[in-house]
Amino acid sequence: MALVAYWRTGTCEPDENLSNTSEGVSRLPAQEAAHEAEAPIAYQPLDARRLILAGILIAIFAGLAAIPAYRFGKDIKVRTTGRDAERLADEFLAKRPVNAASYRRVAGLHENLDPFALKYFLERKPVEECDRIYRQATRLLLWEVRYFRPLEKEEHLVFVDVAGGEVFAYRHLLDEDAPGASLSIVQARSLSEKFVERQGLALSGFELEDSQAKKRKAREDYTFVWQAKSGDQRNVEEARFRLQVDVAGDQVVGLARYFKLAEDWERRQRAITLPNQILIIASRALLVLAAGLGILVLVRQIRSGRIPWRATAKVAAALAAMLLFGELNQLSTFSRGYQTEVPWKAFWLFGGAQILLVPLVQGFFGWLLVGLAVSLYPEALRIFRGPARRVWRRDAAVAVLVSVAAGAAVSKLTAVVFNRFHAYAPVRIDLTPGLFDSYLPAAGFFLSALASCVILGSAGAVAIYLFRESWARRAWWLWPGSLLLLASLGPARAHSVPEFFVGWAGNAAMLVVALGIVAAFFRNNLLAYVGAAFFWSVAGPIESLLSQPAPFFRWNGVLLVLMSLIVLGWMLAPRGERPKS
Repeated sequence: MALVAYWRTGTCEPDENLSNTSEGVSRLPAQEAAHEAEAPIAYQPLDARRLILAGILIAIFAGLAAIPAYRFGKDIKVRTTGRDAERLADEFLAKRPVNAASYRRVAGLHENLDPFALKYFLERKPVEECDRIYRQATRLLLWEVRYFRPLEKEEHLVFVDVAGGEVFAYRHLLDEDAPGASLSIVQARSLSEKFVERQGLALSGFELEDSQAKKRKAREDYTFVWQAKSGDQRNVEEARFRLQVDVAGDQVVGLARYFKLAEDWERRQRAITLPNQILIIASRALLVLAAGLGILVLVRQIRSGRIPWRATAKVAAALAAMLLFGELNQLSTFSRGYQTEVPWKAFWLFGGAQILLVPLVQGFFGWLLVGLAVSLYPEALRIFRGPARRVWRRDAAVAVLVSVAAGAAVSKLTAVVFNRFHAYAPVRIDLTPGLFDSYLPAAGFFLSALASCVILGSAGAVAIYLFRESWARRAWWLWPGSLLLLASLGPARAHSVPEFFVGWAGNAAMLVVALGIVAAFFRNNLLAYVGAAFFWSVAGPIESLLSQPAPFFRWNGVLLVLMSLIVLGWMLAPRGERPKS
């Protein structure tokens, strides 16, 4: 920026022009700042016409949200908890026999599908048909129970179906130097064929596509690949359903189900073309522009002394605490990423440091973000006071209801459009919300929602301020930034114009609806932004938790509802309010 300024002016700015005084900026006296903090909130409540409009929109959005639209992975229910999966995996290994107690164990959810295969199917089949084909081939969502020992390569992976509660797949990872038998290829093939038949798969519908032998130090390993014959319902044009069986010594150590895609098609999908690079650069340029403008405003606010560091430090500390507890709640799956060649104590030493430091760093940057937002909107801190919330609460509830209903409607309409134009729709795999494999999903979702209030609320406040200031000043970056935003709405990895515009249309519709609702109902109601960020974050998890058959998840759903009602009560019933006589 300094180089560009020097190039434009041909000189440097005199030092005396760089002071706060030269900009007409000075620190507010303590009494004046206190008086400003206690000034009445300048807020105009929603009039009757807007309240009627809100009711009409909520009814319309609710009707649109009720439109039927098939989603990939529809009605997948988690009937088995992580503890159930661990128990079933222990029982399975005991029959092999494997002493599960001698291993460390960790369970986590595993989405068992290939995005490229799904994309290939969607280009040729409707969404419902793609779902049927994939469910015939495999299970979409599994519990992955991993058994391992530090500093040993041998591992056991047991995959349990979340819906049926039975072991669906098993893989035994052996050290390459581990001893074992050396079967002939005929013996190994016979062993693998019998294993496949025991899994309920009829090899009469398959043909052997490939077989490989690998000579190990003390055993012979084999890999056999069977491909479904032409006419199999699981084949889609050039995509072929395959089974891969791995044999180590005299035991089958793994069975994989997958789709072999056309190599030319897959190569094109993985390639990054020039248009893709331009779109990626546009997205990054938008982030750089927004971050640069934010930093300039932050520096200006710091120089003016308008950032209430002490007051916002409390919010930042609460944010760091929420993020830390959220990390601790996910310790149940922390060791899924453990590499067995790393000493166990070293893994936890560095992992523990990461768990502690990351929330602190995030809390620090959250402090800067919250401080900047509060300096731009001094009334923001008054959201913690009952009298201020009483000013905003009714309209905040209206804005939140409209936004949640609009989100559900736009999401359903997007699904309808994607079903109609499935060949160009972007692949979105979201079989179940995250944190289902944490210690307490309700606590994880709740803490995440509270953190979203702070982060998204502050980021949104800064973004609105930057736009309004840029518009008022007719800044040069407003139009380039708008063009970058429009370009960034489409999928950067799209490989055709229709694919780009189908994805772009969905995001653009959400942006237009969001801007309209913000302008009409949110306006300068700070409580509405905080409430929307919270309830947007918990609405989906509440629905998903309550719809699960397993009592553990339903009780977590009830707990999340109760905690959300506490937040709702905090918003709508501030303490100290006296009932009207």
